[in-house]
Amino acid sequence: AIEYYAYGNSALDIKDYLNAIENYTKAIEHNPEFADAFHNRGIAKEALRDYKGALKDYESALSIDSNRAISLLGIGVAKRNLKDFKGAILSYDKAIEINPQSAIAYNNRGDAKEALKDYYGAIDDFNKALEINPRNAISFYNRGIAKHQLENFQGAIDDYTNAIKIDPKLAIAYNKRGQSKNDLGEYL
Repeated sequence: AIEYYAYGNSALDIKDYLNAIENYTKAIEHNPEFADAFHNRGIAKEALRDYKGALKDYESALSIDSNRAISLLGIGVAKRNLKDFKGAILSYDKAIEINPQSAIAYNNRGDAKEALKDYYGAIDDFNKALEINPRNAISFYNRGIAKHQLENFQGAIDDYTNAIKIDPKLAIAYNKRGQSKNDLGEYL
């Protein structure tokens, strides 16, 4: 099982997702309790936009080891992609219970809250993510979106600027910052 798992990981690393899935499936056939193989097969399926398949694999990994915060994050991402925002939030809640220092869990939960138009709740989660990891450009960017939706355009501009300082290649942040400046009345 370990050899197939290693082959799956090698395929996953080079984005050969079909080959990765095939090898993880063989690893699981040899060891049906191989939580890591289920989880990584879920990652490969998610990359192929098979969100239902990914969800099933993440849930299988979690059924083997109920303390896998990483699989709860995967479940949340799959549910988010399937537009089950409330289900995603519940998964992130559980991941945070297991690992309260997971900036990713707070960021992702904020993203799901944002999708439900709970902008204040989203900002709270992005704040917590940034408290844990103040160099997280995506959390600044996401918080900027929430602030923009609340018409706090200057706050949004500040967050987009921080995101750009951390990751100058985050092109969408430039676009969003320009939109916020436009909405604030700064045209030049």
